[in-house]
Formats: sequence, C-alpha cells, structure tokens
Amino acid sequence: MSSSCVHVAKHRRSLAKTLNTVIFAIIFPDNDASRVVQAKYVRCRQCRTRLCALMCACCECSTFACIQHMRAHLKDKGHSFAFSVQTGFVYCKRCGDFVYDRRMERARREAENAARRSLSLSTRCLWHPDRALVETLTCEPSMMTRFTRNTSRGLRGLVNLGNTCFMNSIIQAMVHTPHLKDYFMTDQHRCLTPSHPNSQCLMCELSNTFQEFYKGDVTPYKPHRFLNLVWTHARHLAGYEQQDAHEFFIAALDVLHRHSGSSFYSLIRFFFLIAT
Repeated sequence: MSSSCVHVAKHRRSLAKTLNTVIFAIIFPDNDASRVVQAKYVRCRQCRTRLCALMCACCECSTFACIQHMRAHLKDKGHSFAFSVQTGFVYCKRCGDFVYDRRMERARREAENAARRSLSLSTRCLWHPDRALVETLTCEPSMMTRFTRNTSRGLRGLVNLGNTCFMNSIIQAMVHTPHLKDYFMTDQHRCLTPSHPNSQCLMCELSNTFQEFYKGDVTPYKPHRFLNLVWTHARHLAGYEQQDAHEFFIAALDVLHRHSGSSFYSLIRFFFLIAT
C-alpha cells in the first residue's frame, strides 16, 4: 500500500461521504440484515466471483468487481477511485495501488471496530512500538523475517494419516479463511482449561495448526493431534475409514464451539449468517 496520494487529497470530502454511505452496509456490516445484503449482492459484475480477496466497489457508481475487472472498469468509465469491500482501503486508478490517508483511516477503523464489537471480537488499534523494541529490531535484523514474492508462507501440505483426505481438505479450507486466520494469528483464543497438562481443547490445537502453517516451514504437516481430538469428542467419526468431509466439518465446528467462548461462535455466525 502506498502512502497518501495527491489525488485522494483533492477528493477527500467526496470520498469520505461515499465511504460513510457504504461502510456500514457493505464493507463492515454491523448487523445480520446488512451481512445478508453483503453476501447476496457483492460479487464481480464481470466474472461473477464472490471469493476474490480484493473485491472492490466503485466510488462513483454501484459497480462491484474483483480488482482485475475494477481496474478495467475505472479505465473504461473514466472513474478514479474504488474501495476494497474487505478492508475499506481506497484504490487510486492514477497511482495504480491502494493508498493510505490518515484522515479517512480514522473513520474506516472506527467502522471496522464497530463491526468487530457486534461479533464480540477484539477491536483493532494502531501499533506504536516502544523505543526498546525499535532498538532491538534495529540492532538484531536477524530477528526480522523478510518476505519476498517467492515466499511460500502459508503453503504447506498435509500428510494423509490413512484415508484422512476428508479432514485435510477441511483443515486447508480453515487455515486459508482470512477471518479465521485473523482470529487465530492474533491470539484471540483464550483456553477454558489453560492449566490442564494434556489439553483436550480443539481450539488450542487449531490455533497451533495455524502457527504451523504460517511459520515458513514447507515440509508436510501431520495433523495427528487434531484428528485424535475430533475422534475423542465426536466418537462416531473415530477410525481410519473414509468419512464425509461435510459431516467432519459440522462435527469439528460443534467441538470448536464447545471449547470456545462466545467470540468464536460470533465469528461462525458471521460466516454462515446464522440468525439469532
């Protein structure tokens, strides 16, 4: 993301007005009705996809499109800006990138935190490292991880433990779901039995699975403990026989709900638009 550009500065007032109009309805919906609207109508006008992480909304018309087709739309229609539907950041056609604007960031962050509070999730805040941490990172560059275009972070295979491809497909889907990644990689899970020496908490194991996937290792990972815990708490799935992936997914969600507080259940409600 680029720092603030002169184009945004010239149109800040109109962009802020547009952002205030769509941010609670589409970008950060804070109620179930708005989430239904978001899930139903936000898709690329050209390729019809819903799954693109960089889905955008044009700031000058009602067009939704993935970033590739949004660039073409802005060029063809002579429009200048778009919002990321996922993050609320501004895309500038003339800069060819998402740009940061300090004034608009405050409104964006307040709306995001309102949506997170409605899901019982922790709120975000700006991180300002203290002097000691800055000095440590400056003096010890080896402590920092540098990612390049060829970095394979998050791309890791799973070992088949004997007809467990059904489980592997569910784990791969979970660890590549952005909101779940955000939840577990920011240490939001609080174990209900932290003092237990051999924790039977599936939430803790899923958190550990996320850490294993995103630590940079490319060797195949063995999710044997995840499998064992599901067997322990959902005995009808125990055994090395092929199982239905959807049945495993529902059973795993049930166990995760039992082993978590309200925040994770709120996250599941957000994904599946479960009415209260």
